[in-house]
Amino acid sequence: MERQARNLLTLLITGDNMMDPDLFREHVEQAFGKDKFNIKIKRYSFDNCCFPLEAQTTIPSGMCFEDPKAKMGYPDCGVNEFYGEPYSLMEDIRDVDILVIHGAALPRKVLENANRLKYIISLRGGPANIDMEYVRQHGIKLLNTNGKNAQAVAEFTLGALLDFERDITYGNAYLKNDYWWIKAVDDRMSHELQNKKFGFIGYGNIAQKLRKLLSGFDIEAYAYSPHINEETLEKSNVKRLSLPELVSTCDYVSLHTRPVKGQPPVMSAEMIGMMKSDAVLINSGRGALLDYAALKKALEKKRIRGAVLDVLGNEPFSFYKELLDMSNTLITPHIAGQSYETCVRACQMGTQLLRSILGEE
Repeated sequence: MERQARNLLTLLITGDNMMDPDLFREHVEQAFGKDKFNIKIKRYSFDNCCFPLEAQTTIPSGMCFEDPKAKMGYPDCGVNEFYGEPYSLMEDIRDVDILVIHGAALPRKVLENANRLKYIISLRGGPANIDMEYVRQHGIKLLNTNGKNAQAVAEFTLGALLDFERDITYGNAYLKNDYWWIKAVDDRMSHELQNKKFGFIGYGNIAQKLRKLLSGFDIEAYAYSPHINEETLEKSNVKRLSLPELVSTCDYVSLHTRPVKGQPPVMSAEMIGMMKSDAVLINSGRGALLDYAALKKALEKKRIRGAVLDVLGNEPFSFYKELLDMSNTLITPHIAGQSYETCVRACQMGTQLLRSILGEE
């Protein structure tokens, strides 16, 4: 048995409270049996589901499993958006052929100890926790599970927008504080989505799924997405517009593209200034897509009607506290992509990637 284990490819599956490594192992063993890989498991467990936000706390813009202050002792490790100690995989990665990773750090110092590593399967969107320069230089192949959380983000975006428009959380807060809210006396006006103009900035997996969810509302759909072909837009009854046309036309502007490193946010002060005064801005994509200072000014001066945000920028919490205190915002702590089904899809997609590695497709 020991000799047989040495001849097998060693698969190290790392995971956490969300991406359960044992669930991934179950999918692998269901697909290949129990004697295809020498499987090792490393689990990162976190007990605290929240941490206090102080005035100078930098809001996490990516993956976050612990208080950002825990990372202050590792400013030069070479990667970011990771959890745990950055060199925690130093010993585990030796003699590993394939690594499945979610949020653990994979800096150069750890990769230098990976004497057999040929493949990395990443269970997240962007590999900010991996030293990609080292990976490329040493011919290690990075495989990704892109799109695994698209349905979750699409459903969340629609749900958050409906919450904002129909005052669901707002009304619930009154009851939690022992008050009955008389909405008809309040000056908060609810709006329906029916027949509104909805603009997608970026029309990839998430936006396409959101468009499908919105089909029952008879919206007029528009997209600014230069890299998406006409066939894709026509198939889902979406009209292409330039960015200025979209932001000045639509009742809802929703961000679903990726930020370009070194470039200003796609929703700059100029673009926000072009929005309709009764429009709502939605960002469940990336914090870097939006100029939050310009958004704050627009909301304060009521140049736009409101904002629904699941991601934030790099300003300290004191800045966002003012946004949170506004009555025309709904802000959540980067939870759009988290669902049980997202984890299952990650396991399914990761298993398919293992098939491709083994040449079984």
